[in-house]
This record gives sequence, structure tokens and C-alpha cells, in this order.
Amino acid sequence: MQEGVKVFPIHTGKLPLREKRVFDLLAEAASRAAVLYAQQKDTAHNGARFYPTDATREEIQEAAQKNPDILHPYTFVEKNGAGGLRAIPYHKRFEKELKRIAALLERAAVLTADKAFADYLVSRARDLLQDNYDTSNIAWLETEHSKIGFVIGAFDRYHDRLFFKKRAFTAWLGILDEHTTAEMDEFRTRIFPPERGSLMEGKYVKIPKTGIRIEDTALFAGLTADFAFLGNELPSSEDIHLIKEHGTLFTIFKPSFQWRFRKWVLPSFYAMFTPLLQTRYSKEDLERAFLRITLLHEAYRSQNRYEDACSRLQEFFPLFDEIYPDVLGIREAGSLLGKNVLSEREVEALIAIEIAQSVYFFRAMEKFPYLSQYAAGHALLNEFFMRHGVLKKGKDGFSIDFQQALLAIDKFTQVIGYYLALGTREEAKAMLQSVGFQNTLDAFRMHNSQFSKAGAF
Repeated sequence: MQEGVKVFPIHTGKLPLREKRVFDLLAEAASRAAVLYAQQKDTAHNGARFYPTDATREEIQEAAQKNPDILHPYTFVEKNGAGGLRAIPYHKRFEKELKRIAALLERAAVLTADKAFADYLVSRARDLLQDNYDTSNIAWLETEHSKIGFVIGAFDRYHDRLFFKKRAFTAWLGILDEHTTAEMDEFRTRIFPPERGSLMEGKYVKIPKTGIRIEDTALFAGLTADFAFLGNELPSSEDIHLIKEHGTLFTIFKPSFQWRFRKWVLPSFYAMFTPLLQTRYSKEDLERAFLRITLLHEAYRSQNRYEDACSRLQEFFPLFDEIYPDVLGIREAGSLLGKNVLSEREVEALIAIEIAQSVYFFRAMEKFPYLSQYAAGHALLNEFFMRHGVLKKGKDGFSIDFQQALLAIDKFTQVIGYYLALGTREEAKAMLQSVGFQNTLDAFRMHNSQFSKAGAF
């Protein structure tokens, strides 16, 4: 198998012959994104390969004052002959590769019978060659109900741990699961308020529309293959100008979801918690809770945007942006108890699964340092839980005080919400330095053979 590409066995028999050819062309295009990603990734440096390894953060910032392209999301930064810094656009560095990818997308667009999907492919082919995805991101939003789901481009910024600016190449390809999508959309409608405003002051952005797709994923490439995301959303958070006008569309990847649940979340649940707590939920209860928390994460993140959050928090932004929608979703679910939406046991399962999921990030961070923002957010939550008497560690495992958990989640939501709405980078840095993450990590460290067998995705 090609490095940087993950392929999943899915059935394409229901696709018409022409659409199968479209599918094959897009699989070839997606695999080429892995080649571009490999030239960006470098886990040994906070700036990956986006910046010279011997350039300091201050040096880069100073150069960017004279040349804003230095911190443009789609440039590599190199040293020139005089020792200064210059910016090289992605479409120049990867010109040959991007033209090949664009040609594959254009061929697929001619074949497909789905007009909205064809329009998107043509638009994305054009945008790949100019380092601006605005037009094709708007077109992507119109493919919510398309049978084939396909994304390729440079979007997520997790590898840039210096400034959280540079975007890494990624791709995914899948087929819409219409039944599960409809089921989860109905759940979202029941639990998600149709109209909600900001929880606090700040430059809150009201999102006009949030679409959902749950896909039988056939292929991951580039960053998505590396991170094994449960889902992804476009336009990305930095493109707030598009989100506030056109909305978002998020995709949940079934193979990734099923793998993480089977290999990490379920074993973590049984290894962490007391036998008494374990007997309260079936495997099906826990898997449903995990799917719901995944959905709530994407739904609440898309609906809680502050226009200046990325620029204020800089490299600390993803920590708050990743943990906030989880706890906000659980809080809102808890507020519906007694209203025939979710039972007490279903809300409890959401809390237990959220805690169990922490182990995945704590352990994965040891191999993949770029997951540190996810791990830090979960460590912050669990440290808060232990400090407020929610999580108690005994001889036979952790127990949860669920009543106390809902109170603590409400307080935690307010704390994290402040940083997203109003907090500065300096405030975020000071807060994180004051929290004893190591105590949380030590408390959660498992010496159980189940985890050593889990392996990589």
C-alpha cells in the first residue's frame, strides 16, 4: 500500500458503471495528495517543513511584517541567498503534481451524472492551481446529498505548531450512508436547538446552515490518513468569512469511527471503570453513545464560531476548539433530561465515553506529537473532573459521580468558552502552564495488555 494512504473495503456495487469510473479517477487523485503531504510533514519540528528549522518564531514574525506571504496559509518559507526569508506558494512548489490532480478531477466531472458534484469537481480543480479554495468550498456545500463524497486540498493546520497557519494536504473518498445519515440527522434535530446565540460576549458568528454526511469511507490520504479523523468539516475554521455566509458541511467517516471504538474506546472503558459501572451499559449502548458524541462534536463546533478566535489564540486555538464542542454537546444533552429526548442512562453513557476516549489521545500522542492539542484538551477536562469530585480512582477502577459531572461540565464549558470568545494567546498560555497535566496523564496511565495490542490504524 502507498505510504500516506489508507484504503478500506467498501462495496461499490450500487454505483452505476459511469460513477464507478468517476470513483476510480478520484481514488487516483486522492492518492496523489499523499505525495504532497509527505513534503510538508515533519514531526520533529514545531514548524514541520513549512519553515526553515533554524528560523525562530520571532524571526519569522519579523519577516512577516515586511512580507505577509511568510504567514500565508499556502506558502513554504525558505531562506534566500542573503539569509533572509522568502515565501514559495504551494501551487508553484507543486505545480506538476497539482496539474495532474486537476486533470483527473476534470475527467471525473465529465463522467458523473450528478451536476452539483460535477460543478464542485471543476471548481476544485481550478482552485488547486491558485491556492484559494473559496469557490470550490461553496460548491462543496451543495454536494450534501451526493452519493460520492470527495475532498482534496490543503485545509487543516495541526502540523504548524508554531503559528497554526500553514495548511497540510489531505484527501478522502467515500459513499454516502443514507440510512445512518438520516438517523443521526434526526437525532441532531431533537437535541440541537434550531436557534441559539452566543453563550457569552465576543465576535460570535451565526451560522446559516450545517449539513451532515455519514460515509462508508473508501480511502484516506495525506493528513487525514495520518490523523485517522472521525470526521471533518469544510469550510475550515480559519475560513470564517465563508462559514458565516454559506454555512458548513461535515462528514463522519464510518471506518475510522468503528476502528477507534473497537480498538481504543471500548477497551479503555472496560479497563478504566469499576465493574459496577461497566454492567450499566451494553456494547451497543456505548457504540451509540460514541457515534452521538462524534456527531455532537461536529455539530456544536460548526455552530460555535468566533470571528477572531484563531487570530487571538494562535497555536492554542485547536486545543479549545476541539474540546469545547464535546462538553457543550454533553451539557445540552443533560439539559434535556426529563423531556423525552434522552434518558438519564443515555446521557451518562455520553459522559463515560467522552472520558474513555481520552485514553486514545493520551496514548496516540506518544507516537504522533501533533495530536498534543487533542490530548491537552482532554487532559484539561479530566483534571477538572478529578478536581471537582467527578472522577474517583479506587482499587477496582474509576467511578463517576454523574450528577456532579453535569455541574462540572457546565462550569468547564464557561471556562473554555471564555477563551474562544475573548481570551488572548498569553492568557491561554498562562492557564495551560498552571494546570498539572502530568498528574492527569499519570492517573490515566494504563498498564493493561489490551492497550499494547491496539496497534496503529
